[in-house]
Formats: sequence, structure tokens, C-alpha cells
Amino acid sequence: MTDHEQFQQNPQDPQDPQVVVFSPELLKLADRRRQALEDIRQAAEDGDANAVVQMGMNCLYGIGGEAKDPGKAFRWFSQTAPDDPAGLYWLGVCYDNGFGVGQDEDRACRLYQESAQQDYAPALCNLGVCYESGQGVEKDLKKAVELYRRAAEGGYPMGRCNLGVMYHSGLGVEKDPKKAAYCFAQAAEQRLPRAQYLLGLCCEFGDGVEKDVSRALALYREAAGAGYPDAQCALGVLYHQGKGVEQDDREAARLFRQAAEGGYPRAWHYLGQSYDRGLGVEKDVQEAFRCFLAAAQGDYTEAICQTGMCYYFGHGTERDYDRAAEYFRRGAERGHPRSMTRLGVCCETGHGVERDVQRAESLYRRAMDLGDPEGDYHLAALLRRDKNPENRRKAALLLQKPAAVGLAAAQYLLGVCYETGDGVEKKPKYAAYMYHRAAQQGHPEAMLRLGICYETGVGAEKDPAIAANLYRQAAERGSDLARCRLGRLYERGLGVERDLRRAEELYEAGERAGVSGAKEALDRVRAALAAPPEPPPVDKPEGKKSPLRRLLDRLKGPKSEE
Repeated sequence: MTDHEQFQQNPQDPQDPQVVVFSPELLKLADRRRQALEDIRQAAEDGDANAVVQMGMNCLYGIGGEAKDPGKAFRWFSQTAPDDPAGLYWLGVCYDNGFGVGQDEDRACRLYQESAQQDYAPALCNLGVCYESGQGVEKDLKKAVELYRRAAEGGYPMGRCNLGVMYHSGLGVEKDPKKAAYCFAQAAEQRLPRAQYLLGLCCEFGDGVEKDVSRALALYREAAGAGYPDAQCALGVLYHQGKGVEQDDREAARLFRQAAEGGYPRAWHYLGQSYDRGLGVEKDVQEAFRCFLAAAQGDYTEAICQTGMCYYFGHGTERDYDRAAEYFRRGAERGHPRSMTRLGVCCETGHGVERDVQRAESLYRRAMDLGDPEGDYHLAALLRRDKNPENRRKAALLLQKPAAVGLAAAQYLLGVCYETGDGVEKKPKYAAYMYHRAAQQGHPEAMLRLGICYETGVGAEKDPAIAANLYRQAAERGSDLARCRLGRLYERGLGVERDLRRAEELYEAGERAGVSGAKEALDRVRAALAAPPEPPPVDKPEGKKSPLRRLLDRLKGPKSEE
């Protein structure tokens, strides 16, 4: 069936929804457009430089009635005159990206130089990129800034945007957030999506301009609507945080997916977090892993570390220490602090690499210097294995920082230090406070220790009911010792109604897990269950005394009056 046949089957029925009526004006416009395209083709074949470039662009992008064909586009651009700056520029673009020809970055750079000699703004901008990255020429950031400035003065939006980036980062020029924001604003006014996104970042965080989340939201939306993945992801983050908009994880996940499918690695990472936590989508740790892996394959550093974590713990994929260590190594080589810490854990435990405690300590210290609180924690845990009192003191000191920023494992371990007086002065109440903070984050060992504080009244007011609740929560998170402690409360009826059958179940679980003392407790409860029930106490008649009691009263004599 041709494109028009479906409109010719029932012309006599005006109610048929398949019938489409074109106005004569639209038909005339279509004819004129076809004629214009044909005229461009003919002019290109006759050697008109502008027409040749236009035909190349039509074929490169699949516009103007032409099918997308990079090879054909390259052939058109190759026909441009040696002194045509636009033709030279587009031919350089083909070599730069391998469109219709083998990629040759050096050749691309030379073509940009030839075009830039004629002050062609797009070529000036792309040549600036070459100098910024050292592609085809020796890297020279000041030269890149000069070229971007010339392109910007020519009104080229990407030149303005790139100049803004240099000001923002202080590359080849003194760092100036205000000038950066001004450059982004100029390019954003020309509807350049990248500039709209970057100006949005400035507005969101008050970088070079007054903080204005509403304006940032509008800029992200405009750039996202133009299909710019970075902006789609940034918009998704705002929806996730409820920043400037009503919090909506479903919309956030949709935007993350849109940006990810547009080729933005960071968005794959955020989409992975959505699946990992069940935010806006059904929780699916396998899908989360696939997203993290896609982001890592796109060289997003945070995802490289996260992929390593998945392999290390078998989260969403099979456990593989070798692959985990390799991903941590990649992240560490990029200067990622958490990757350094995790690679240190591998070195300390011998998981995926040869065991090397000295290297582990070195990695922890590097991560710590770069601000990773987990580096402080793992170094402290390593030092605590040493019996040297000075190292124990250093360990307790190292735990302060990660505990203060909310790292539950550090809060728990610091609580142990203060409970036992290990490296610090013994402070039971502060220990209980640290356990409480860690327990609030679901740390099972902290829940157990805090429960003991409430059961014994050390560091907290004695309350067996609170202790029972904490033991129960810790047991649900896998603490076998907490099961036994809870069993003891059921055995004794402390904080809970006495229930020997429940105590038996909990002691059985503890025995299977090899908890010390669980077997003896289990035998004791089973013996109590097997024993005959105790007879109810017999109430003695009120006022009736035994003969011995009456004799003793007579010997005491009459009561003296006060």
C-alpha cells in the first residue's frame, strides 16, 4: 500500500475517519517546498558553495527530504571549494566524528584551522576545543580561551557557552563565576540547550548569580524539552528532592530513564538508585545493577564504584570479588575516595587481590585525606586490632568525624569505645547515645547494644520493654545474639509476657547459629516446659495464727504504747 492508498478507499463516505482533506494552500506550499529542495540540489550539482554545504547537512542529519546518509554527506562536503570556510568546517566535523569517513582527529584539526583563518565562528569554537583537549595540537588553555572569545564575539552560542565553562572552572583564565553565568545567559538567550542547563545549575546553587530554584527549574525544563539529557537528569533530581516542585519519584524516574536512553551515564546511575530503593518504580535490584553497569561503562565514576559494590556483596548479580576489586581499582585511579576505601577493604581481607594490610592502610589514609568518612572508619577499625594503647586512642579519635557525619558503623564502634573505655574515658551514657544514633539508621549491632543498656540500666534508664523491642528489631535484621537476649526476656517475663514456647524458639535459632550459651538456655527452658505445673498457692485464713506464732507473741509481752 502506498502512502496515499488509505485515503482513496472510501471517498464517497465523508464520515470515514480515514478520509483526509488537504487544502489547496497546503498542497501549493508542499509543491513549493519540493521545488525549493530540487532547486538546492540542482544548484549544488552546478557548484554553488552554499547549496553544496546545505545538501551535505541534509544528508548528514536526514533533513530536507534526504535520507540520513553520512557517506553521501561527506561526498557533498568534499566538493566544497578550498576557500569556503563553511565547507572546510563541515568536512572537519566529518573527520572529527568519523561521519562517512575514517575518524582522523589530526585532519579535522587542520581543517578547523583553515576555516578559522577566515574567522568562521563555528570553526573558531571547534579549534578552541582542540587546544583545550590537545587534539591535533599541543594543549594550550589560554589559546582555547582566545578562540572561544573570538567565536563568542562573532555571536556563536557554543563559543559563548564554552567561554563560560572556562571562566567557571578557571581554565586558561582567572576563575570568575559571574562572567561564567553571563556567558551562559547570552548563549541561553539563543536557545542553546547546553547553556540553558549550565545557567540552570548556576541559578540552582547561586553560583555567579542570585540563587533562584524557580528559574533553574524553568531553564532545565526548556533544555530538557529540547532533548538535552543533562537537563533531563537535573530536572529529575529536582523532582526526586522536591526542590522547587512537588516531590515526585515517579516523574524523577521517568526523566532519569529519558536522559539515560539519550546517552547520559549519570542518569543511568540515578535510575539504578531508583530501582535499588524502589523510588518511583518497583524495586528491582537486578535492574538496578544493570543500570549501574551501564553508567560505569559510560565512565561515570560514582557508578564504577557502585558496580564494584554490587559485585562485592552479590547485590543484583553474583558475588565476584575479582571484578569488584577491578572496578574499585578503576575508581581509585580516577581519584574517587570511596573506591580507594573499598579497594583498601579488598587489600585488608584479600578479596579479589593479594592480601596486603600496609597497602590497605595507605589507601584508607588517601581516602581519608580526600574527605571520605569511610576511610576514617576503616582505618580506625584496622588500628583497633592492634593491642598498642596509643593506636587504640588514635582509633577512637578517628571515629569522631565519620560518627559526626552520620556513618552508622562508626557511631556503633565509637559507642563500644565509650562503653568499654577503650581509647577514651569510659562514658556509658554517651555510649548509649551513640548506639541510639546508629540504631536509628537500622544498625543491628547498635540495636543489640542499646537493648542491653535498657535491660541492665547501664547508660540508660532501665526499661525491659524498650530492650525487648530493640532486641526484636535487631533479630529481624539478622542478629543471632539479639534472638537469645529476647528469648531470655520471654523466659523471665521481663518487658514482655512470659512465654516459654517463644523463648524456646528463639534459643533454638541461637543454638543453630552457634551463639555461646544458647544450648544451655534451651535445655533450661525445655526442662521447665517438661516439669509438672506448680500448684497454685493456698491462701491462709485471715486472722488465724499458728501455735508457734501465738507462743512468740505471748513471750514478747504486751505492745508498748508510743
